[in-house]
Amino acid sequence: MNPSLKPRPATDEPIDVLEFGMALVKATPAFRARVNRLAAPRGEAGRLIQTTLRRAWQDRDHFPADRPVEAWLVAVFERQIRPSTQV
Repeated sequence: MNPSLKPRPATDEPIDVLEFGMALVKATPAFRARVNRLAAPRGEAGRLIQTTLRRAWQDRDHFPADRPVEAWLVAVFERQIRPSTQV
């Protein structure tokens, strides 16, 4: 595992924007490859990847300190494709 993608130490401080951006850039190729394997049409995969990266960036203050960035991207991605259930 790339050292920059390891979980950061638990802290109450928000993640540094530059640190998060660099980790996001480094995690993107592996995340993109994973989504391309899972999503059928390439056009759909590209849209889902872009949406996931945008949401991850917007929600970076909620990034859990104990998770690798790629794992968090997968969780954000899965929330998009999982049908929402409303009761």
